[in-house]
Order: sequence, then structure tokens, then C-alpha cells
Amino acid sequence: MRRALIIDDDMLQIMTTRALLESIGFDTICEASNGSEAEDIIKALPPMDLILLDLHMPDYDGIEFLDFLSAATCCTPIIIATAAADCVSRSAAIIAEARGMRLLGILNKPITKKKLVSLWLGREYHEAVAS
Repeated sequence: MRRALIIDDDMLQIMTTRALLESIGFDTICEASNGSEAEDIIKALPPMDLILLDLHMPDYDGIEFLDFLSAATCCTPIIIATAAADCVSRSAAIIAEARGMRLLGILNKPITKKKLVSLWLGREYHEAVAS
């Protein structure tokens, strides 16, 4: 059973990402429209196998959520999925990696199945090599 958390304020993006995740074997998919809702989910449920994180959201954005994950010592793999400028998404990636988070990569929206599978399978390959 694979579990994912999609954090995005765009409902169309959530529905599209949900369909992509289901197509590659995720069967439990939680959704949050901002970092505050995602924080509540992380605190209430067992660990996720993957977090897909948008950076630009109202009230509590993706960068703030990275701060929460770092403080919570969360080890869930993260994919930043964003339409933000490359310099913004790269900065977020640098923050995540500097804090020891398991960043799988950055997906520019719109997300495609090919790109998502590439990052997810890349994670599985690296974990198998490390074992």
C-alpha cells in the first residue's frame, strides 16, 4: 500500500496529480490546499511514502511547510511540483537538501506521468543500490 500527500491550492492540479499517482500504484492519497492543512494530516496519520509539494499557496506556503517538515524530522521523500520560477524552485530545493530532507526532485507544472515515474523509480533504484 502506497500513501501520498498532495499539497496544492489548485483543485484541478490536485485531481490531475491524484489520477497520475493512482496510475502508478498509489492507493491512499491525501490532499491539502495549504501547508497548515498538510501539517494537520502529517500529525494525524501514519507516515506517507511521498509528498508532492507546491510552493505558492495562500496563508502557509511550501517553503513554510518545508520548515515544519525539517523541525518534525520527517523523512518522507518530497517532490516539489510547481509553476514557480526556476530560481524559486531551486532555492526551495537547496533549503530542503541543506536540512537533510529526501528531495527526489522538482517537477514543473503541468506534471506528466513520465516525469513523475522517472523521479519515483529513481528513488527505488537509489534505495536498492544503497541496500
